[in-house]
Amino acid sequence: RFWFDFGDLANGIQESWKGQRLADGLPVITTIIEQQDARYEVEQYAYPLNGPPGQRRGDIPMVLLQKVKVTNLRSRDMTISVNMHHRRQLDSADSEEMTYRSEGDTFVFESNASRRILFAVAGSDLEINSFVMKQDPREPNDKTQSHWRQFDTTLTFRLDADASREFIVKLPSPTVLPEDRDKLIELDYDA
Repeated sequence: RFWFDFGDLANGIQESWKGQRLADGLPVITTIIEQQDARYEVEQYAYPLNGPPGQRRGDIPMVLLQKVKVTNLRSRDMTISVNMHHRRQLDSADSEEMTYRSEGDTFVFESNASRRILFAVAGSDLEINSFVMKQDPREPNDKTQSHWRQFDTTLTFRLDADASREFIVKLPSPTVLPEDRDKLIELDYDA
């Protein structure tokens, strides 16, 4: 599960929700929300990590790609903080230490032990203000020895008056193995 504070259904978005649409009948969905003098446009679609398969299958690694465009609706500069939340079931080997690393314009969020990637955020001049892992109070699944964890991340950036900025969130399922790290990082949203 992955969500942004500005679009959190649990907090009610009736006043801030401005619309949702499909792009020319394609499986690309755009949601628009306006809050606190900012417009958030989130365009989403899923794409196979290894590109389109030769035959139709239901068990291939996929990536939810989300392009977030934030527009300053004020006539003066402002600092934007985007809170992101990710909740995932992890194996016991991946449930202890998580971190993020910067690789060029991309932040990669991964397990310290296995180096499996949970998600990545790409965009220029972004800052991570916080990255916190919370443990689920429920007991681990006895059969699989897996644990649920929630990761709360705050991205911050400066936005000039009436200006916009974009960043891309890449959320793989399942988590990405270290040998496929470059595939995820280099996955081109526009292509």
